[in-house]
Amino acid sequence: MTGQVALHQAAALLEAGQAGAAMRLLTGYLASEPDDPYAQCLAARSLLDLDEPGRAFELARRAAARSPAEDWPIRLQTLALVNLHRFDEAQLVARQAVLVNPGSWQTHYLVAFADASSHSATGHSLAAAEQARALAPAEACTHRMAGTIALQLGQRALAVRCFNEALRLDPNDAIAQHELARAHLKQWRIAKSLQGFLAAGRLDPRLGQPAANLHQIMERAVIVLHYATLLAYFLSATAPVGVALAVATVTVAVTAWARARGGPQLLRFAGTLRTRDPLLVVWAGLLGVAAGLLVLRPLLPAGSAASNSPSAADFALTASVVSILAGVIVSWVRRSRLRRR
Repeated sequence: MTGQVALHQAAALLEAGQAGAAMRLLTGYLASEPDDPYAQCLAARSLLDLDEPGRAFELARRAAARSPAEDWPIRLQTLALVNLHRFDEAQLVARQAVLVNPGSWQTHYLVAFADASSHSATGHSLAAAEQARALAPAEACTHRMAGTIALQLGQRALAVRCFNEALRLDPNDAIAQHELARAHLKQWRIAKSLQGFLAAGRLDPRLGQPAANLHQIMERAVIVLHYATLLAYFLSATAPVGVALAVATVTVAVTAWARARGGPQLLRFAGTLRTRDPLLVVWAGLLGVAAGLLVLRPLLPAGSAASNSPSAADFALTASVVSILAGVIVSWVRRSRLRRR
């Protein structure tokens, strides 16, 4: 096999997602041609796919020294440095790539990517992302990156527009779907965020972030239930108000569940909380008992003024406050355990 044929096959294998096979071909080629910058770049890209950013960086650095007028080796260095969590260096190298090739959308994209990865986005980061969008409007990843930067800068409406455009171009972009759900969550559009996280999980089951965000949503829901139950207890003297508050809370929860259009999957995820976060389940259960007792209390017989024994309504009120206090204790224990992790 000639050298050029080997390089062509390695490039084809990389495009097919077979980085290991590509690297085996390139290792043999580089043994005889160790200073070929194109082969070094192909090998660096293979190593990035194989999660070996240290070796990828060294090969890309050598390729850049051999071909200083090319931006590909510099872009590969940026990706390797980000994977190594050397973000300051990644940002500097990404800007060098723009100087080498300012007309490439990929160089501007990597400036935004390096800034977003280090969570240090600025207006310059957004300008770089917008330049990438302008140069490559048909590339879904450019819109997704602009949305990520906008979300970091607190520009949520712009972020939503960018993610929607990315999904229009590539409806199977699980990361864009996840980021859109995060944007909706920051806008307190709970039903849409639930729907988005579930959709992202369906598109890419390996994506761990949607599960973490579903967990966060459920935690927030329990906190809201906690304060709603407390308020219902303090308003229990005016029975209709307390009942109305409890019914409203349940209605909002059921509506959000229905609009998420992922009830069975969400139910399965909720079931995993028994092992993932058992104290959250206990806390939610105690609040559910308290809320149920407060709803039932007006329907229970009240004691007479002449009777010294507590009535069923009084018992329900006492049991509800015990459940609320137990929930407070469980939440404190849970919080202390999370802090020790």
